[in-house]
Amino acid sequence: MHNNKKQNLLFFFVDGLGLDNDNENNLIKDANILTNIHPNIFYLPNSDKASVLSGNNWAMIPIDATLGVEGLPQSATGQSALLTGINTAKLLGYHLNAYPNDKIVDIINERSLLLTLKNMGLKITGANAYSKDYFEFVRKTKHIKFTCSTRSIMAADIPFHLEDDLRKGLAVYQDLTNKGFRDFGYDVSLITPEQSALNLVNISKNHDFTFFEYFQTDKAGHSCDKEYCRLVLGNLAKCFKVLSENMDFNYQTLIITSDHGNCENLSMKSHTKNLVPLVIFTNNNKLKEHFINKAKSLLDVYDLIIGSYDYF
Repeated sequence: MHNNKKQNLLFFFVDGLGLDNDNENNLIKDANILTNIHPNIFYLPNSDKASVLSGNNWAMIPIDATLGVEGLPQSATGQSALLTGINTAKLLGYHLNAYPNDKIVDIINERSLLLTLKNMGLKITGANAYSKDYFEFVRKTKHIKFTCSTRSIMAADIPFHLEDDLRKGLAVYQDLTNKGFRDFGYDVSLITPEQSALNLVNISKNHDFTFFEYFQTDKAGHSCDKEYCRLVLGNLAKCFKVLSENMDFNYQTLIITSDHGNCENLSMKSHTKNLVPLVIFTNNNKLKEHFINKAKSLLDVYDLIIGSYDYF
């Protein structure tokens, strides 16, 4: 049970980022993601074997995303596994892409990570900015539904951040630059990924738990467009560098993970069965070692995050 000591945890979810070796279809090495921490934290140099990497205040643990179910991992079942701790792929008997079905929505409504943490008495938020037209658009569009992360915020019954919060730096748009928000016709300023990172640092300081989703990586992987992928990975690298250098890991914890592989292999438009990275930044060595010892698959992330509050 939460002991009321202070921890501000930022859960940065990256859609479609797996671990693969150094090859011409893997642009992650050239993106220099967190190379200020380690030269190859997000790719496997000349090896198909992934092993735990760790430093003074961080660790990268490769975890399984296949959930013991045949076929390629998909977003709805992978994300719901992360956000509920339930093996929804095994429950359904298959990997479900894109949006959760009614059965998964029921599970999210019952035990989403955000709802569970809220019920522990923690101050929580979803940091992503939404347009005011998004919700009506989804309700009117048959082929688009609410994602697992959006459903998780709904389940916790906490406010969504809209345009005004984005302008004030109280929310961050999913592309880290506001370009997509502007493309929808909203009058907001372009910002850098570095500024988005600083905004996330400040949002995290004011909440026990902050969730943020970046899904440009999955879009880039499906596109197989190398220039687009370089841009997306470059923005992510800029953001992560600022987070790693500006969060106070004495009381702030940064968790980064993904739901399945994709953008690490641009030779195909589908997802991959690759392991995905689970990264933790913290000055709490006991918590770091707990993650290293216990994290094996997507299913472990839920309990690890909930249990992390016992270490502060």
